[in-house]
Amino acid sequence: MLALLNVPIASCAAEANANVCLDSLDDAIDAPITIHNVDSDDSDDDRPSTGVVIEALVVPSAHWSVPSVDCMHMWRYWFHGDSTGTDAGVPYRLFRVPHDSPRFPTLDAVSYVMSAILAHARGFASLTELSALPQSSLDGMLLRALPLAYPLLVATDPIHLFFSSPPCVPPPPKPFQFPALTIRAMWTLWFRGTPPLSTLSRGIEPLCKLRARDVDEDESKLRWWRTKQLFAKLTDLALLHPSVSSKEMLVDGMDPTTFAIVCDQVVMTFATESGCTVDSGTLCTAAAAWVAHSPAFAMSQDASGSRTDSPEARSLPAGTRTIPALSTRAMWPLWHRGDALDSAYKSVMWKKDRALSVTRRVMAALTKIAIESRQVAHEGELEGMSPSMLLQVLDTIFPVLASRYDVDKQRLATPDKRCDYLVRLQYR
Repeated sequence: MLALLNVPIASCAAEANANVCLDSLDDAIDAPITIHNVDSDDSDDDRPSTGVVIEALVVPSAHWSVPSVDCMHMWRYWFHGDSTGTDAGVPYRLFRVPHDSPRFPTLDAVSYVMSAILAHARGFASLTELSALPQSSLDGMLLRALPLAYPLLVATDPIHLFFSSPPCVPPPPKPFQFPALTIRAMWTLWFRGTPPLSTLSRGIEPLCKLRARDVDEDESKLRWWRTKQLFAKLTDLALLHPSVSSKEMLVDGMDPTTFAIVCDQVVMTFATESGCTVDSGTLCTAAAAWVAHSPAFAMSQDASGSRTDSPEARSLPAGTRTIPALSTRAMWPLWHRGDALDSAYKSVMWKKDRALSVTRRVMAALTKIAIESRQVAHEGELEGMSPSMLLQVLDTIFPVLASRYDVDKQRLATPDKRCDYLVRLQYR
């Protein structure tokens, strides 16, 4: 999610005792962005205009050739151009020469080397902004990235030595580690992210846009899941605030002072409603434990509890009892351990109807995730756990199940929902 510009490295095929044969300049990093403009005369063409600024490619003068310089000088020429000659000041990355030109192989080889170095560089948003950097900053970027791309070469080596030296492929970016923050600190990050620190930084996108696959490690994913549940509740409360008319207002519709005041007042409302003492300085993960104490949640749990079997229902012949319609959180320990009067619900001969079918489906999916994520080695371990331990496992694995829904439905997939709702949600 938060990765910087990905710089493609052209593929190459080496020939015996020859320079590396590279992809065409069209696929090189400095190729311009092609925009298909909307034809105003064609009413059937409704493609939107992107508004992207295109850098014009330049055909170098007939007398120009790729100079034999070291990597440092070529790096400067690539982004700042050479200060001498008829093409003075034009970055080499904008030069375009015909494929059949004798200058093409060398220029294309330089393009490949620059791409390989940039693949290891950090802290830039676009090639245009790189060209605007002062020389000292540009040189510093090269000196940091070059050892990662070409560990056996240095910046003062002739550029032609790089043509036949294969670069190191950069490691894939690590998934995002979700932070453990107070509600006040998370309030801004959740809805607004952080602005770029400079023109060469992209900042952090709003954390509400994260998906489960964007977050690394089980602990990080659990923090994200609990914070997500907390902020779903806080968002609902915020929409009742007189200063908030829509969710968009939380994103960019109010000044920072009002935004912070709304946060404090919403958290105060949440604390009053849940009967707890949390405030804006409370960690999100700690406050999330009180979401289940909200009236709406309690009502749903009470309603679920009222649908448990009566003594008369328990006395019915096997295969005629209907499985209770409970929340997923309530059903999970009952499914594996049962209650005081029944063995594990998964072993009871229930009436074969839709209620049983959807319950089995959701419980099977969660059990499979528990095993695949190594919460347990096999299903039998779940049967020996206490109800509290089973709920801890559920809190860890449910985010994985929720991440399998469409992005716009993930917020609705929560453990307090019944199994039939979770199944229906897939097909909405």
